[in-house]
Amino acid sequence: MPISTALFLQWPKALTHLSITIRRDGGPLGYAWHSMFLIHKDTLKSVYISNRLPRGSSDDEELFPASAFPNLETLGISQWKTPRDLHFSPADADALLGPKLKTFVWDFRIAKRGLRASSPFGEPEELWLRGLVKAVMTRNASIRRIHIDIGNLEPDSLESPLETGYSWGALDKMCVDFRPFGIICSYGREPF
Repeated sequence: MPISTALFLQWPKALTHLSITIRRDGGPLGYAWHSMFLIHKDTLKSVYISNRLPRGSSDDEELFPASAFPNLETLGISQWKTPRDLHFSPADADALLGPKLKTFVWDFRIAKRGLRASSPFGEPEELWLRGLVKAVMTRNASIRRIHIDIGNLEPDSLESPLETGYSWGALDKMCVDFRPFGIICSYGREPF
């Protein structure tokens, strides 16, 4: 990341909302980025990280450490900023489950186009989200909303949601399964 960006992040006394789009293939969004955000760890309430391009070979696989931001309420991350090996782990829970995090948005769009999902949402992604919900319940975490941003794909289309054979009905069932835990699950365009 350029030094000018690091200096820019230090400029405001209190940063409450941050949205960053990664515009090139690869490039770190790991410790260096996270450490620059830490100057605002007590004031940041929302962070949204999206990608213009799919994951490069040099991309890190660290999740954004929401737990280091005590007042963070909303976290939106691109699918490209989640581990390649989608098996929800205790380390994932340690990173994501911040004390006030209420909303998690998982972005499956390519920001440049926003017209189609950038990669399939299928059973591995569902299992990862189910692992997240299990961790929320086990740790009594504050997440109460999960949104899967799949861009302009609509449930009334004839195609499967993300060309994997994974059906709209499966997405609906997953969301229904989360309700007894007090978690509202939605998918489609990000409504915020």
